[in-house]
Amino acid sequence: MDIAKKVIISHHQAINEGNTEAYLNTICFPFTFHHYNGHFYRVANTENHKNEHPMPWELIRNYEPNWSYTELEELEEVIKSNTQLAYKLAARRITSEGKTSKIFQAIWVLGQIGDAWSVQTRYNLGIFNGNAPLAA
Repeated sequence: MDIAKKVIISHHQAINEGNTEAYLNTICFPFTFHHYNGHFYRVANTENHKNEHPMPWELIRNYEPNWSYTELEELEEVIKSNTQLAYKLAARRITSEGKTSKIFQAIWVLGQIGDAWSVQTRYNLGIFNGNAPLAA
Protein backbone atom coordinates (compact mmCIF):
# COMPACT_ATOMS: atom_id res chain seq x y z
CA MET A 1 0.00 0.00 0.00
CA ASP A 2 1.44 3.37 -0.95
CA ILE A 3 1.86 6.21 1.53
CA ALA A 4 -1.04 8.29 0.18
CA LYS A 5 -3.49 5.41 0.62
CA LYS A 6 -2.15 4.86 4.15
CA VAL A 7 -2.93 8.52 4.91
CA ILE A 8 -6.54 8.02 3.73
CA ILE A 9 -6.88 4.91 5.91
CA SER A 10 -5.33 6.71 8.92
CA HIS A 11 -7.64 9.70 8.39
CA HIS A 12 -10.66 7.39 8.27
CA GLN A 13 -9.51 5.50 11.39
CA ALA A 14 -8.98 8.75 13.32
CA ILE A 15 -12.57 9.77 12.52
CA ASN A 16 -13.89 6.37 13.65
CA GLU A 17 -11.88 6.58 16.88
CA GLY A 18 -12.75 10.24 17.56
CA ASN A 19 -9.03 10.91 17.96
CA THR A 20 -8.47 14.65 17.53
CA GLU A 21 -4.67 14.59 17.41
CA ALA A 22 -4.49 11.66 14.98
CA TYR A 23 -7.14 13.33 12.82
CA LEU A 24 -5.31 16.68 12.74
CA ASN A 25 -2.05 14.87 11.90
CA THR A 26 -3.63 13.54 8.69
CA ILE A 27 -4.78 16.88 7.26
CA CYS A 28 -2.97 19.85 5.78
CA PHE A 29 -4.01 23.45 5.99
CA PRO A 30 -5.80 25.25 4.64
CA PHE A 31 -8.29 22.38 4.82
CA THR A 32 -11.72 22.40 3.17
CA PHE A 33 -14.71 20.24 4.08
CA HIS A 34 -17.82 20.12 1.86
CA HIS A 35 -20.84 18.63 3.59
CA TYR A 36 -23.37 16.78 1.42
CA ASN A 37 -26.05 19.34 2.36
CA GLY A 38 -24.15 22.05 0.46
CA HIS A 39 -22.49 23.72 3.44
CA PHE A 40 -18.73 23.89 3.55
CA TYR A 41 -16.00 25.39 5.63
CA ARG A 42 -12.39 26.25 5.04
CA VAL A 43 -10.05 25.93 7.99
CA ALA A 44 -6.86 27.99 8.13
CA ASN A 45 -4.86 26.05 10.76
CA THR A 46 -4.94 23.52 13.59
CA GLU A 47 -5.97 25.97 16.30
CA ASN A 48 -8.75 27.35 14.10
CA HIS A 49 -10.03 23.81 13.57
CA LYS A 50 -9.95 22.95 17.27
CA ASN A 51 -11.62 26.18 18.39
CA GLU A 52 -14.08 27.06 15.63
CA HIS A 53 -15.10 23.92 13.73
CA PRO A 54 -16.62 20.64 14.84
CA MET A 55 -14.68 17.44 14.43
CA PRO A 56 -16.17 15.03 11.86
CA TRP A 57 -17.42 12.55 14.47
CA GLU A 58 -19.30 15.41 16.16
CA LEU A 59 -20.95 16.31 12.86
CA ILE A 60 -21.92 12.69 12.21
CA ARG A 61 -23.42 12.28 15.69
CA ASN A 62 -25.44 15.48 15.23
CA TYR A 63 -27.24 13.75 12.35
CA GLU A 64 -26.95 10.16 13.55
CA PRO A 65 -26.84 9.87 17.35
CA ASN A 66 -26.52 6.06 17.17
CA TRP A 67 -23.49 6.16 14.83
CA SER A 68 -20.74 3.84 16.02
CA TYR A 69 -18.24 3.77 13.14
CA THR A 70 -17.94 3.93 9.37
CA GLU A 71 -16.81 1.09 7.09
CA LEU A 72 -15.01 1.89 3.85
CA GLU A 73 -16.68 -0.10 1.08
CA GLU A 74 -14.68 1.21 -1.88
CA LEU A 75 -11.53 3.27 -2.21
CA GLU A 76 -10.41 4.18 -5.70
CA GLU A 77 -7.65 6.51 -6.83
CA VAL A 78 -9.22 8.70 -9.53
CA ILE A 79 -6.59 11.28 -10.42
CA LYS A 80 -2.98 11.98 -9.53
CA SER A 81 -0.47 14.74 -10.18
CA ASN A 82 2.92 15.45 -8.63
CA THR A 83 1.32 17.35 -5.74
CA GLN A 84 -2.29 16.16 -5.48
CA LEU A 85 -4.15 12.89 -5.43
CA ALA A 86 -7.92 12.32 -5.38
CA TYR A 87 -9.71 9.24 -4.10
CA LYS A 88 -13.36 8.36 -4.55
CA LEU A 89 -14.77 6.39 -1.69
CA ALA A 90 -18.02 4.75 -0.76
CA ALA A 91 -18.66 4.11 2.91
CA ARG A 92 -21.33 2.73 5.16
CA ARG A 93 -22.18 4.17 8.58
CA ILE A 94 -22.81 1.53 11.20
CA THR A 95 -25.01 2.07 14.27
CA SER A 96 -24.33 0.92 17.81
CA GLU A 97 -26.71 -1.99 17.03
CA GLY A 98 -24.44 -3.07 14.15
CA LYS A 99 -26.87 -2.03 11.39
CA THR A 100 -26.20 0.17 8.37
CA SER A 101 -27.72 3.60 8.85
CA LYS A 102 -26.45 5.47 5.78
CA ILE A 103 -24.30 4.89 2.72
CA PHE A 104 -22.41 7.80 1.25
CA GLN A 105 -19.85 8.66 -1.40
CA ALA A 106 -17.10 11.23 -1.20
CA ILE A 107 -14.02 12.55 -2.91
CA TRP A 108 -11.05 13.04 -0.64
CA VAL A 109 -8.16 15.06 -2.07
CA LEU A 110 -4.66 14.74 -0.70
CA GLY A 111 -1.96 17.36 -1.09
CA GLN A 112 1.75 16.72 -0.96
CA ILE A 113 3.90 19.14 0.99
CA GLY A 114 7.54 18.13 0.82
CA ASP A 115 7.58 14.36 1.13
CA ALA A 116 4.36 14.18 3.18
CA TRP A 117 0.83 13.53 1.90
CA SER A 118 -2.14 14.87 3.89
CA VAL A 119 -5.89 15.23 3.36
CA GLN A 120 -6.54 18.69 1.95
CA THR A 121 -10.23 18.49 0.97
CA ARG A 122 -13.13 16.20 1.81
CA TYR A 123 -16.07 16.58 -0.54
CA ASN A 124 -19.10 14.51 0.43
CA LEU A 125 -21.26 13.68 -2.58
CA GLY A 126 -24.37 12.53 -0.78
CA ILE A 127 -26.24 10.03 1.34
CA PHE A 128 -27.86 7.13 -0.47
CA ASN A 129 -30.42 4.51 0.49
CA GLY A 130 -31.30 1.20 -1.10
CA ASN A 131 -33.53 2.92 -3.68
CA ALA A 132 -30.94 5.38 -4.99
CA PRO A 133 -27.88 4.19 -6.92
CA LEU A 134 -24.39 5.33 -6.06
CA ALA A 135 -22.86 7.79 -8.50
CA ALA A 136 -20.87 6.19 -11.31
